[in-house]
Amino acid sequence: MARFLNKHDKMIGKSPDSLVFVGSQKVETIKTRVIDYDEAVLSEKDLTDIKDGTYYKETKTVTWIC
Repeated sequence: MARFLNKHDKMIGKSPDSLVFVGSQKVETIKTRVIDYDEAVLSEKDLTDIKDGTYYKETKTVTWIC
């Protein structure tokens, strides 16, 4: 019963239309992947920092960041 009371404590004093996350955290880290390709080459890479993806802005290949 006590686990249900904690959820309601976060909502006390808030307006009825405010969003309050009451679930548990599912993911600790976010993975960002780059898929870069053209007619001849296909490369896939995991990004450690999203700023590393700016390199692909200047290339003439097709780039997906997901």
